[in-house]
Amino acid sequence: ALEALAEIGGEEVVGLVKKGLGNPDEEVVKTAIEILSRSGSDWIDEYRDALLGHAHWDVRRSFINAVARQRGAEALPLLHLAFQTESDNLVKESITALMDRLQ
Repeated sequence: ALEALAEIGGEEVVGLVKKGLGNPDEEVVKTAIEILSRSGSDWIDEYRDALLGHAHWDVRRSFINAVARQRGAEALPLLHLAFQTESDNLVKESITALMDRLQ
């Protein structure tokens, strides 16, 4: 449903997609991250804490990947923060790879 909304576009749709970031289903959250990433990075700071602290490791990994794609080297401070608070080794490896690539 989020993908169909994304095709419509517009500010109202962006608001609905942002609501998907709070969904309990990690697939919905990952889809919302992907859709929002297509339209810039304005949403990142607002949802940073919630997504870095998300219960599902793949949501956290999807978020840090989106941040790196959107902000490039400017994402390094956020990636450092994410690394310090991350508990999952796979996500930590992803963060390390992103930081190495961006430095």
